[in-house]
Parts: sequence; structure tokens; C-alpha cells
Amino acid sequence: MSTQKLYSILIVDDNPNNLFTLRALLETSLNAEVIEAQSGFDALERVSESAIDLILLDIQMPDLNGFDVARLIRNRPKFANIPIIFLTAVYKSEDFKQQGFESGAIDYLTKPIDDTILITRVKAYLRVIEAERESNRRLSALNARLQAEIDARKRAEAVLEDLNRQLQDASRHKTDYLSSMSHELRTPLNALIG
Repeated sequence: MSTQKLYSILIVDDNPNNLFTLRALLETSLNAEVIEAQSGFDALERVSESAIDLILLDIQMPDLNGFDVARLIRNRPKFANIPIIFLTAVYKSEDFKQQGFESGAIDYLTKPIDDTILITRVKAYLRVIEAERESNRRLSALNARLQAEIDARKRAEAVLEDLNRQLQDASRHKTDYLSSMSHELRTPLNALIG
């Protein structure tokens, strides 16, 4: 029996050894589907194909570097809110970190990365994602209840309008009847008085 994974994490690195190590670490520590991409273009394709919850993105890649990949993802409204964590062995200076955050990263880790620190941070971001999902579930349930209430009120208003029309028709018939009876009674009464 297979259990559905709670999260989908995209790992992007042009080094297959790094991908293997990162995949093993994530799969043993988290209930997550790990999707691999070996280039920046491959990463963009994976983001377009799958619902990605979190991206672990290497910076130094031959075709499209991580900064560019992050900017391209952030420029697409559908994907703009996917959290991106940069992982790098080369770009360690504060200037590069600043560039990473400006291109859309929520975190910037330099290699070698302690496994515990990486997993702790990933779990923290996943908790935020889960809280957002729960908030969205509650909002959806609230919206459904509000829509049901609106629909019930509209049905009640329609019933009230119909009853009001019936009452007005009945009142008009009664007024017409009473007016007619009054006229009929006035004629003999006038003859008696007159």
C-alpha cells in the first residue's frame, strides 16, 4: 500500500552525486516526493509540469545559473510563491547572498551543508506551507458555508417575494370585492333613503 507524499520538493543540481545525496537525505527525513532537475532549463520544465512546494536550487550550473532560474520562476505569477532555497559551494560572499535574496530566495545555504541544519530549515518551511494549506482549507470551508447561506437567503427571498405577490393579489381581490359589494349595497340603500 503506497502512501501519498505530503510535499513535492524539486532539487536542482548539475552534479548527479549531489542530487543522489540530497535525494537520499530528503527521502529518509521527510514525507516528500523528491523531483530532480539537472539543469536550469530542466528545473523550469519540472516547475511547469508538477505542483512544487519547495525548491532546493544550486547556483553554479552551465546553461542557466540558479539566480536566473529563480528570477524566471518569480516572474511567473503561477509559480511566484514557491519557496526557493539556494545551495552553493562557490558563491559564498555576502554580495552573492544578497543577489540570491534579490532573485527570490527565502534562504541561502553554503556547502558543505550540515544535514541537520538543512533538514531543520526545510521542515520549518514545510510547516509554513502546511499552515498555509490549513488556512486555505478553512477559508474554502468558510466560503462554502457563506455561499450556502447566500443561496438559502436567495431562496428565502424568492419565497417571500412570491408570498408577497400572492398577498398583494389577495388584497387587491378583496378590495375589489369589497368595493363591488359597497357599490351594490349603496344602490338599494340610496333607494330606501331617497
